[in-house]
Amino acid sequence: MVMDEQANSGASDAGDAPGIFVGGNAYGHVVCGDHNIVFNADGGSIVNVATPRPEVVRRERIRLQPRRQNAPLGRDEDLAALRKAVRSSDIVQLYGPSGVGTSTLLRQFAGAEPAVGAGVVYLDARGREVTDLAQEIFEACYRSDVPYAPAANELRRLMVGVDVTVCLDNADLTGEHIQALADYAPAASFVLASHERTLQGLDGTAIAVDGLCESAAMALLSRELPELQDDERAAASKLWSATGGRPLLLLRAAAFARNSGSASHLPRPGDVPDLVPLLLDQCGTTAEAVLKLLATLDATLTPADIGALTGADKALCEELARLGLLIADERGYRCAADAVAAVSNKWNKPFPIDRVCGHYIDWTARPTTEPEQVAARSAALEQAVELAHAAGHDALAVRLARAAAPKLAASRHTDAWARMLGLGWQAAHSAGDKRAEAYFLHEEGVRSLVRGRYVVGALLLAEAIHLWRKLQDAHSVGAAQHANQLLPNMATSPIPAHGAPLTPASHMANLAPVHHTAVIVTPPPLPPTPVPPSTTPSLPHSAVPGTGARSPGAGSNAPGASGKAGGAAGKAATSAPHAATPVVSSAATSTASSAAGAAAGSAAVAKFIAIAAVLIGVVFGPKILDAITKELNQPSPNDLSGVWVTPAGTVKITSQGSGSYGLDECGTTLTFSGGAGTFEGTVPIHNLSEGSCGSRIGTARLTITISSDGRSATVEEGTPILDGGSLSRASCSVCGSWTRPS
Repeated sequence: MVMDEQANSGASDAGDAPGIFVGGNAYGHVVCGDHNIVFNADGGSIVNVATPRPEVVRRERIRLQPRRQNAPLGRDEDLAALRKAVRSSDIVQLYGPSGVGTSTLLRQFAGAEPAVGAGVVYLDARGREVTDLAQEIFEACYRSDVPYAPAANELRRLMVGVDVTVCLDNADLTGEHIQALADYAPAASFVLASHERTLQGLDGTAIAVDGLCESAAMALLSRELPELQDDERAAASKLWSATGGRPLLLLRAAAFARNSGSASHLPRPGDVPDLVPLLLDQCGTTAEAVLKLLATLDATLTPADIGALTGADKALCEELARLGLLIADERGYRCAADAVAAVSNKWNKPFPIDRVCGHYIDWTARPTTEPEQVAARSAALEQAVELAHAAGHDALAVRLARAAAPKLAASRHTDAWARMLGLGWQAAHSAGDKRAEAYFLHEEGVRSLVRGRYVVGALLLAEAIHLWRKLQDAHSVGAAQHANQLLPNMATSPIPAHGAPLTPASHMANLAPVHHTAVIVTPPPLPPTPVPPSTTPSLPHSAVPGTGARSPGAGSNAPGASGKAGGAAGKAATSAPHAATPVVSSAATSTASSAAGAAAGSAAVAKFIAIAAVLIGVVFGPKILDAITKELNQPSPNDLSGVWVTPAGTVKITSQGSGSYGLDECGTTLTFSGGAGTFEGTVPIHNLSEGSCGSRIGTARLTITISSDGRSATVEEGTPILDGGSLSRASCSVCGSWTRPS
């Protein structure tokens, strides 16, 4: 991503934390979470612990907009409704069928809307997973002195208070995906263009986008067909009715008439479903090659790639877009969704996949090809590898995957990197290419390590070491052993010189994309095991009635409000050093680990462990198998549940599922919600003169931020909200530092 905005002088204070870098015979290094990685295109990458963590600087002006376009016809009311919704909701979803104009409406909003708050970020979500989208949002808002992909906790911390408006095109995300993405940027507003409504159960506004009204449809046809006569408007009106006012279908109808030589050749209403085949009949040889290429890959390609593979120039691509057969976007051109099948039906022979792979192998290997350019083509590269493997060209698929993987890693798109590793491993396994298998296993072991998936990392690195030894590659053995030593003790064990190899097939196969246009969240960790019951004192909060109460803070929404309220809460907390006992409102479903997602993640990990359990026992022995089982049953480091030592005594917090946690106090259960190491909840203010559990006279906001190692937490109070009266004195007895008992 290229940004030209100037940055302010407010650097991050995260400079002293350790980092991990990846490297090798490399394209450079990347700090990924708490690891420094150097990517090696030949053997496996090298991981080292490094300090300090990279400094990041907030951009003064955040403005990542779509390319300019003509104002859409007949959309003034829709734009007004969208602007109104964005002012009142943190998540707004435009939805409608393909070709109705949701993307056009979103682009107009993102391009013309004056900067609100920190600015506007426009992204195409097609083929992107949630983690990669969050990384792109981060990079649009911050600069770093080195390539940096923060861990989830750190990314969320950096994005707190960044009230940017994020516009996501082609965002066919589930409600869980939307919530997970919103949790990464709690102060941001999100505007999504989708085909289906998926906001059910979430706080937000869904706006259905309908076809154009008749007058706007007539204006569009007149613009495309200036020779349209008054006596032909009756036929045009019937055509408007048959198309439902969808601009894409109207453009195709106009293109058919234009290519037929007269506006009087407007298609009949009954011909609307056959417009794509009719237009394909009018295409020449070069246009056919372009359409076959884009339909085969079902991805966006740049004009340069299209030209190199077909000989077509940009003018031809623009003409095909004007026919409604291609869709133009910021990255290039793709085949319209409903045209893919029609192209395949008309020309049943797909574009030669060996030519595609050869082109991208050569292009990716060029020193001038930047990692970000490779990431922008990730969907096309994945499809090329997958199709080559399906056609039996496994060696070609392996070459392309190995060429692309290190640059995808260097691009900081760790989800795209994972998918390429999975596809490459499948092709290598099919071809019997043990060196390539070792490489892909090694890389996925490193990726799992830096993403905190230590058990999987240990298993994959062990298998990579086994293969590297058989290949007598001492350098790669050393790199994998070094990475293995960085794993926590419970997931590490000596690697034997001999023994049955592990079979991580299910894990590697599951990395491959399910569908190239779907955005998929990496399965979250297993839900934590509840802490055993123990006797703990309740959380004391006290205040004395009097005078001088503050008015409610900006973030004092009820639980269930969007993440923006949480951002406001953080600001309020810093201005209320003597506020009454904390309390905070936040989104009730503010983590990616929803109940359904957690179940899916648990099933995936359980399946992998079940397949590998016997082999683990053979290679690692019973001790490591017990350690793996123990780790899978433990909460993640940034989980809120468990026993905490506070300034007021010991408290116990239990998981209630779906990102919600409970704390028993004065006969009631206080609820906290959040994720990625930050949690918020509303707590009562008690009248101290009546005892520690005196009558409630108000509420306050409490924000709990857990350290990256999960051993400590910082607790801050927000602005008190009184039921009536005022306060002369208020104190938060549990605010400050929390620690887990040793």
